Amino acid sequence: MLGIRTGQANRSVCEDFEDQVLRTPHAIALRFGSGEVSYAELNRQANALAHRLLDLGVVPGAYVGVGVDQGPDTAVAILSVLKAGAAYVPVSTADPVDRVAYQLRDTGAKVLLTQSRHLERLGSLCPHTLAVADVAQSVDLAIAQNPEIPADPDRTAYVLYTSGSSGRPKGVAVSHRSLAYYVHW
Repeated sequence: MLGIRTGQANRSVCEDFEDQVLRTPHAIALRFGSGEVSYAELNRQANALAHRLLDLGVVPGAYVGVGVDQGPDTAVAILSVLKAGAAYVPVSTADPVDRVAYQLRDTGAKVLLTQSRHLERLGSLCPHTLAVADVAQSVDLAIAQNPEIPADPDRTAYVLYTSGSSGRPKGVAVSHRSLAYYVHW
C-alpha cells in the first residue's frame, strides 16, 4: 500500500509506483472485464509511451492531452505523461470537438494520446496524435526502461477543465505534490 513515508513527502506518484513494480512485478495492477495487467506490464507500457513522448519533444512542464475511454489505456496514458515529466490534460472523447480543441490550444498541448477508434475524430487537433495501445505494444523492451526525469513536486501534474461561468472552460492546475498527497491519503 502506498503511503507517505517519513522524509519522502516530495516523492512523486511515479516513484512510488516504480517502487511497487520492484516489490510486486507480477501482482495484478489493473483488472478490466476479463483482463488483467501486472505492475510490470503496466510499467513497461507506460515507459514505452513515455519514451515516445520524449522522442516527440515533450519536456518537463509541457502539456499532453489524454482523450481515452476508461480502461487500461487510461492508466498507461496518464503514467506515461507523468513519467515524461509533463502534465496531462484529460479531455472527454464524448465532448464536442470544439471544446477539446479549445482545451488543447489553451494548454499548448502538442501531443494528444487517444485510442485508434478516436483518431479520425480527434487526430487533427494536435501536431502529434498517438493511439496509446499501438505505441505501448510496439516498443522494444530494451528501451522501455523508466525515464530518468527528476521529480519536481511543484510542477503541474494535470489540468482539469471546469465548465466555466463565462461559457469558456477554465483550467485548474494540480501539482505533483497535491496529487501525491491525494494518492497517499
